[in-house]
Amino acid sequence: MSDIFEKKKPVVNVSSDRITTLIGHETSITGSIKSDGILRIDGKVDGGIEATGDVILGEKSIITGDIKAVNAVIAGELNGNITCSGTVSIESSGKVFGDIESYNLRIVEGAVIEGRCSVKKEEDQIVSVSSSEEPA
Repeated sequence: MSDIFEKKKPVVNVSSDRITTLIGHETSITGSIKSDGILRIDGKVDGGIEATGDVILGEKSIITGDIKAVNAVIAGELNGNITCSGTVSIESSGKVFGDIESYNLRIVEGAVIEGRCSVKKEEDQIVSVSSSEEPA
């Protein structure tokens, strides 16, 4: 059975050998993080994340704060909003409790999203979907 949300292969292609910063599963950080490279988080962060590259949240990650990045792969839990200039990919283990804004959005079956999703199609044009809206 095909997934109606996922019609193409993932747009985000992040090689693990290109990761410049890794926050391990036994690490907790309180405060904001700024990164110029690819950031992978497997631990806990209580604060915002701003990256000029990509952000990857591993399956055991728990983030409380907003994320701004080029691309993001969410396999853990995000309690905050996410804004990307590229693609947001929510994996089957991913949970997002907040709003999502990006140019591309990939959702794998099993992912949890509670918030508003805005996918920009062209400059100044946004298609919005809210999890609180009833289907027509």
